[in-house]
Amino acid sequence: MPAKTLPPSIFGRLFGAALILVATVTADAGETGIDTISAEAFQAERKDEVVLDVRTVTEYRSGHLEDAINININDRNFEQRIAALDPSKTYVVHCGANVPNGRADRALAKLRTAGFSNLRSLEGGYDGWVATGGAVSTAKE
Repeated sequence: MPAKTLPPSIFGRLFGAALILVATVTADAGETGIDTISAEAFQAERKDEVVLDVRTVTEYRSGHLEDAINININDRNFEQRIAALDPSKTYVVHCGANVPNGRADRALAKLRTAGFSNLRSLEGGYDGWVATGGAVSTAKE
């Protein structure tokens, strides 16, 4: 029995739609100005970036990246607190695991809206950092 194939016109339309979708997603990723950095790369090249931990205070106190600033994304004063930050600095933002549409993504969107342009997302979040042997602090803010 011969394999069924799509007529060329349908295949062409589907292929064209797929290309447009890929181009749109790629363009959107580039326009956000947000790079994702792995925990390993961040450990190796960490410079003057400010680490912004957007988890709860309880999560932060149980362990956090050294020198991280804790501003809970779910805090009603989140926008007010980020307004006090220097928008010219580079921020590496993370939550527990940095899952898509999670706390870090919401925080990054609010930071972009507030005029921050030098933003990075820590791949895997705090959990990814710990899994790669990253140093953890329990010192309070």
